[in-house]
Amino acid sequence: MGSFWDMLTGNVEPDSVRNSQLQGMGLDAYTKRGDKYTSMGDEFLDIDSDRNQAMKNNLLKMSMDAGAQQNMMSQRNMAMGGYGVPNAMQNAAGMANSNRMQNQGQQNFMKGFQQNQGIGQNYHQMGNQQYDTRSGYQNQANQAATAQMQQNASNTAGMIQGIGGMALNAVAPGMGGMLGFGMNALGGGSPTDGGPQNWMQAGARPYQWTPPPVTGTAGVGSDIRLKENIELVGQSDSGINIYDFDYKNEEGRYRGVMAQEVPEASSTYNGYLMVDYSKIDVNFERLQ
Repeated sequence: MGSFWDMLTGNVEPDSVRNSQLQGMGLDAYTKRGDKYTSMGDEFLDIDSDRNQAMKNNLLKMSMDAGAQQNMMSQRNMAMGGYGVPNAMQNAAGMANSNRMQNQGQQNFMKGFQQNQGIGQNYHQMGNQQYDTRSGYQNQANQAATAQMQQNASNTAGMIQGIGGMALNAVAPGMGGMLGFGMNALGGGSPTDGGPQNWMQAGARPYQWTPPPVTGTAGVGSDIRLKENIELVGQSDSGINIYDFDYKNEEGRYRGVMAQEVPEASSTYNGYLMVDYSKIDVNFERLQ
């Protein structure tokens, strides 16, 4: 179908719907944060990483320095007490103490590495959350494109039915009643009938919902699915993204956050996310 047909039917290119949904979501930022957290997690989890080797060397040095200090104190005490301990025995005792302290340093490192493994796993989890958020936004855009395809099919069916009806009425106006009966029997009746047109129209709107109020006792409606014309304008001191946006079917321009990015401050209302702004360092504002 060409652009003229789309104009007649009101069809919209699904890819343009998808791109419109994705525009302004800052998906690259989620990927970059996911990569950053994953890389940091790898550094904590790899026993041979620069971070872990630096910790190991530092702990071993501290243990060896403590061992050397103990050896010096032991030799000094022996000398002050008048004990004539042969050098060979002193050296053997010092070596044994050094080995013991080296083993202690290695044990301390393994304890520290176990703690780093937990930190690394947490960073990996944070990275996966960023990737999941990006995937969620992409899925929403794909769903919107699918819904538009179904709407286009409904529009096309309606246009074909209208053209067919006009042609039949023009050719055989005296058969209007019979033809009308035939059209209804074929499923081409009104949108409240059970024919194919109604099925296509019903299928074209699988995402109908009752949105939460912009503000209420549960918080502020901040689900990204409620918004459009989204623009990233900055970040808070704690690193939360700040956006300017419009609410769908709502007048005014607002500034705030996307609920999907602040799960610690979000709750669900009618299947959509609300944000308690008292839990984050961003204010919800109406700009105009």
